[in-house]
This record gives sequence, C-alpha cells and structure tokens, in this order.
Amino acid sequence: MNTKELDSTSKDEMKKEIESLKKKTFYLMIGLLVMSIAYMSSAILQSKQYATIQDYYYDSLEDYRELNQQLWEQNQVSEEILSHLQSR
Repeated sequence: MNTKELDSTSKDEMKKEIESLKKKTFYLMIGLLVMSIAYMSSAILQSKQYATIQDYYYDSLEDYRELNQQLWEQNQVSEEILSHLQSR
C-alpha cells in the first residue's frame, strides 16, 4: 500500500468516526432535553401540589376560626340562659 491509499483510508475512517460522534452528540442532546423537560414537569407538579395543600390548610384554618367563633357565641347564649334560669 502506498501513502495515498493509507491517507484515503484514514480520511474515510475519520469521516465515519466524525459522523458517529455527531450522531452520539445529537442523541445526547435529545436525552438531556428529555431529562430537562421531565425535571421541569416534576417541579411544576410539585409546586402545584404544594399550593393545593397550602390552600386546603388555609381553608381549614378559616373554617376552624369560624367554628370557634360560633361555639363561643353559642356558649355565651347558653350562659345567659343558664344565668336567667338560676335567677328565678
């Protein structure tokens, strides 16, 4: 084999290797993109779940305050009735 044939074979092998590396790089980029999308979706879903739980907590807290206020008012009325009955 002469040097021209070696150079030609070597160039063909390098071109094949470069094309192979281009494909691998492309697939790696696609993989990173898919992983990034999955991570962002997970983060958004987690934020939404947290917001839902927080809303539920604040709604429950408000319901507790209203119930506590109603019980206090009922207690006042009961004390007035009891006081009125004892005074007779």
